[in-house]
Amino acid sequence: MKKKIWSVILIIVCLFLIITSRQENNILYSWSMDALEDKELFDIIKKYDIKEIYQDFTTDYLSKNDSAFLKKMKEKKIKVYQLCGDPSWGLDRKATQMKKEIDKVISYNQRNEEKIDGIVFDVEPYLHNEEDFDFPLYAASVKEAYQYAKKKNLYVVLALPVWLDSIDKNLLEDIIKEGCDEASLMNYNIKYTKENIENEIEYAKKYQKKVNTIYEVYSDEQEYFKTKKEMDQDFKKIQKYYHYEGLRKAYHYYEKMKQN
Repeated sequence: MKKKIWSVILIIVCLFLIITSRQENNILYSWSMDALEDKELFDIIKKYDIKEIYQDFTTDYLSKNDSAFLKKMKEKKIKVYQLCGDPSWGLDRKATQMKKEIDKVISYNQRNEEKIDGIVFDVEPYLHNEEDFDFPLYAASVKEAYQYAKKKNLYVVLALPVWLDSIDKNLLEDIIKEGCDEASLMNYNIKYTKENIENEIEYAKKYQKKVNTIYEVYSDEQEYFKTKKEMDQDFKKIQKYYHYEGLRKAYHYYEKMKQN
């Protein structure tokens, strides 16, 4: 009888572990400070199983002693990161502006009870000149910023386009290894979402880095997914193919999502 009881308990435990392991750990991009006051934010969090928010906090907000928003998020067990970036930042070998942004977050965390969990750099210098993009300079700048952040124990997420490997696979590998704790992949072409991130997943596995694939939400353009169901199905396909626990899903972005 005791053996049967223990067998039942073991089965229940196993089922619990399976269910909890399947819980989503999704990410939400938010570029507007309006999100801090929007009631719709909690609806989006629930609907999309959001566990982390990449929020673009203004410099003015980061200079204040105000962690009310972070407290509300932490009560819901949601991590919050500072989201920032400008194309010019990736053309500075000394990473001057990225270091300033890191310092803003560090200063905020030192003054407030609730802490920002890390920083997300959406730095796209190729937008200045895609035909003559200085990839080595970009790699040097993000690596410099990452080393600076590591000294201050700040987690770094780096948004990356999925075509960098077509320019130089070695530089891409170097960026994932030495330029971030996590890569956030702008994987928008719905025909090749699985194939487009093959090298990025390989390097993330190799260096034990997290990686998330971003879905552009509710875009009018034809090459983007139109519904949450379509995105969920696509992500399951990617998960099944790569079998990487460090792979997650990100939604870009809140301002569009709340309108639908």
